Amino acid sequence: SVSVCKEGEACSEGQKVERDDSLQFMEFKSDSNLEECTEYSLNIKPVHNDIDVKQKVVKFRTHSHPIGNMARLLNPVNAEAGDEQMITISWNAIKCANHYEVFQKVNTPDGEWERIGTTGDNFFKQKGVPCTEYKYGVKVTIDDEESDIIEFDQAIMARLDESVPYVPTNLDLNATPDGAELSWDHGKCIESYRIRACKLDGHDKVCDEHEGVKADSHKATFTIHGLEPCTDYQLHIYPSTADTQLNTRPISFKTASPAAKSPQFNVKFNEKTNKLDIDWSSVQCAAGYKIHQQSIHQKIENGEPTKIWESENDHKLSVSLDSPDPCVRY
Repeated sequence: SVSVCKEGEACSEGQKVERDDSLQFMEFKSDSNLEECTEYSLNIKPVHNDIDVKQKVVKFRTHSHPIGNMARLLNPVNAEAGDEQMITISWNAIKCANHYEVFQKVNTPDGEWERIGTTGDNFFKQKGVPCTEYKYGVKVTIDDEESDIIEFDQAIMARLDESVPYVPTNLDLNATPDGAELSWDHGKCIESYRIRACKLDGHDKVCDEHEGVKADSHKATFTIHGLEPCTDYQLHIYPSTADTQLNTRPISFKTASPAAKSPQFNVKFNEKTNKLDIDWSSVQCAAGYKIHQQSIHQKIENGEPTKIWESENDHKLSVSLDSPDPCVRY
């Protein structure tokens, strides 16, 4: 007697399979079709007139759909633009799917697919660059086999939300000693940008401003010059459409330090105090200063200099130190 049991449910009525000694193996076929990618058990109970024989239980899992059918099962793939530049991509759920991969590309001749996420649901949300057209596609994996990318034919443009401050997408900011190199994703409906870099000078803002900055491709680039090194600034990028200029959210950055230079310094022996008086020039962007000492003998022997003093800040530009050992050249 053979019965099939779906995991967590009652078993089917046992089917009688007659013994045939002319065959090497017995054969059994279920009366009804089983569900795909589902856990089952096969219960085989030998029937004996005199003895109650314990049944044999064999667990198995049914196969999934062939991977070639995935395009038909996934479709239709849909994409819809919503508020705050959010785009929702959805598709038909496939019961046996391990997971789905979602792909995006900018709708340009040289646009390339980029994987933007993996999910077990049949939808995915992604924030797009304002006024940028995208195409979306989905790939499904079943039993470690991947389908091709199933593409949504229609291009979707992310909306420009004028109710919230503009934040440049994928902003790359490379600080330099006199400014910053900028690049960010550019949307089609933005005609130009106004760029400001401001520092606080007391209670007043001192700003470097550039208007009418345009972008020729889906990437906008600009280089700011004329700023002070190692100084905190706030960057403002204001986009302008045909109708209005949007507000923006400031981005903080600090300009880089120039290459370090050794200060000019003087060393004098003060006979009255029996100390060494040392003073030096200020070095731009220095966080502090250290004084090392090395005897001529140590230098000949390639010995390491010894640190004998370190400042706590960049304001102290002189110090008096105890005189070193007598009769030694340093």
